[in-house]
Amino acid sequence: MSGVQKAFVATVLISLVTTGSFSPGYPEEIAEKEVLTREQVVTMALRGNPGLIAARKGLDQAAAQTARARVFPNPEVELGVENDALTAGEGEGALSVGVSQEIRTGGKRGYEIAIAGREKERVQREIENLEREVAGEVREVFGEVLFLQERLRLQEEAIRGAREWVELTKGRFRAGYVPEFDLNLARIELQERVREKGNIAKELTAAGTRINTLLGRAPEIDFMASGFLEAREEAMDLPALMDQAYQSRPDLKGAEAAVEQFRSRLALARALRKPDLRISLDYTYDTAVLDVNDRTVRDRDHLFGGKISIPLMILDKKRGEIEEAAVEEGRAVLEVAALRARIAGEVALAYREWWQAEKDAAFIREEILPLASGNRDLTEEAYRLGKAGVLEVMEARRRDLETRLSGLEAAHRQYTALTALERATAGNPVMSAGKGMER
Repeated sequence: MSGVQKAFVATVLISLVTTGSFSPGYPEEIAEKEVLTREQVVTMALRGNPGLIAARKGLDQAAAQTARARVFPNPEVELGVENDALTAGEGEGALSVGVSQEIRTGGKRGYEIAIAGREKERVQREIENLEREVAGEVREVFGEVLFLQERLRLQEEAIRGAREWVELTKGRFRAGYVPEFDLNLARIELQERVREKGNIAKELTAAGTRINTLLGRAPEIDFMASGFLEAREEAMDLPALMDQAYQSRPDLKGAEAAVEQFRSRLALARALRKPDLRISLDYTYDTAVLDVNDRTVRDRDHLFGGKISIPLMILDKKRGEIEEAAVEEGRAVLEVAALRARIAGEVALAYREWWQAEKDAAFIREEILPLASGNRDLTEEAYRLGKAGVLEVMEARRRDLETRLSGLEAAHRQYTALTALERATAGNPVMSAGKGMER
């Protein structure tokens, strides 16, 4: 008996002692479920994700800031009344009306409008980037659901095979061809398969809950994912993927918009050194009482005038505002460069993961799976002919299941890497657009 076989026998015997049961555990009835495709859940997430709904409110706020920047300052009206009622009481007095208006100079209003516009663009890019992140996470978890569904299907297939093997071994035991030990091992294998199916079902429920949470709906809603893990199309080459990422990533566009925003703020800070003007127009109706040749004469005058107020930029020359805006602009430029480097790393890593996973999946599918399946069939036939023991059969079946699971895991890694590429490039990473992730 080989070391692997001894370890396997020890495992099943321990399981026998701890479980104390050989019940086959037949699969539960599968209720009718909602069937969703990959792009359907993405659309639902973009529409109902709570974080996205809240973030979109920020766009309304940015639009309000833009509207506020476009408004001209209000003019001021001054009213004045003067009389001598508390002094001479002769009826002298004056009534004045003045209107003043602030005049912005140096293009300040244009800079403020540009700053508000860049802020709106930056917020829009933040929302688009959040949509990219949410969609990427939904696609990733959806791939996990597909993977777990396939694992569950493989496990159910293994349970059916194990149940058939129990019946076959039971018949051979009753006929006296095999010992009871062989029958117990077949039952334990079935029990292990049933228990593993339960573990997979729990993982599948957790993944479904995560998707429902991202979709903004009740976590207990049950559904079935429809699609394929393994993509048939090839990804674009790495330089093309890099170009696509630099052109499409909303967070990069948002960072570039922030640079332009800080440049406008720097220009505004410099323009603040130019004083604004305040122009005033005044009208005064003046009544005076004069004594002329022992006669009281009332003199009434209509006076018009105006003035210009110019603050002297002597003490505050806006040096602090200019230096602060220059530092913010420099920091924003560095953040753009850092983000481009990070994007390049994300794309390159996802591309290498996809390439390796595609290579592994093809090798397992074309080279390993046929050998494992053929070895299982040959071993089972040898057992029926009495030329192999039950341990050899169980080992061959286990190897076949592990090989198929390895192929499934490679396909899952390939799907995950393509999803990461799609997330990193903010676009479709496959050569034939629109067909790489779903057939």
